[in-house]
Amino acid sequence: MTTGKELILKLKAKLNKLDTSSNRAVKPELALLFLNDAYIKLVRSKYSKNGGQADSTAFQYTQLTTDELDFLTINKKSSKGDFVISKEDSEYIIDKSELENYFIHLKASLKVKSGNTTDWTSPNYKTLDEVETSYGDPFNSSIFKDPVLYQEDNKFKIVATDFEVVDASISYLRKPETITVVSEHNIPFEDELVDYTATLILENWEDARAQSQYQVTKAAKLE
Repeated sequence: MTTGKELILKLKAKLNKLDTSSNRAVKPELALLFLNDAYIKLVRSKYSKNGGQADSTAFQYTQLTTDELDFLTINKKSSKGDFVISKEDSEYIIDKSELENYFIHLKASLKVKSGNTTDWTSPNYKTLDEVETSYGDPFNSSIFKDPVLYQEDNKFKIVATDFEVVDASISYLRKPETITVVSEHNIPFEDELVDYTATLILENWEDARAQSQYQVTKAAKLE
């Protein structure tokens, strides 16, 4: 386990190696700000969709997670009391706010019931624009073996006109824990996190230097 304080020390050492011409000191609060920002950005970058296509309006149902992200993966199930499945008209609703530290969707399984038949099945993911075809179109309708699922207003919505959704299993990446001075972490890509954070800080310094030089040049021209 590495504490936030130790990560700050590693970050300062890395900055000293990369920016030998500067004697800038990094305050702990600034270091933590950049570390937490870099942590979230790294998790996103390590999460890649099969085929390389991403659509922010839809579920990333074919997303793959690397072994490095296994420690962030969570599975929640309605039958275990992790969340509630409610129903509004012909749709079943799962509120993502009930999922602890929800960050990025990985996959879902639905337990559906039609008549005397009950079975687990994978949902048919749709974008918000596509979901209208699930109503009234026999070739795209939401059926027992192929239930349509989409997201809207921070909720999972399952279109179910002739079957019931009796249980659901949701797998997702939890939001990375906040790094503080006293917090302890076991981040598999710790060195990469420190390196990336140092890069972000150096870029920020460079932007500040460029802006400062611009102001000096502008002032000189006005004299």
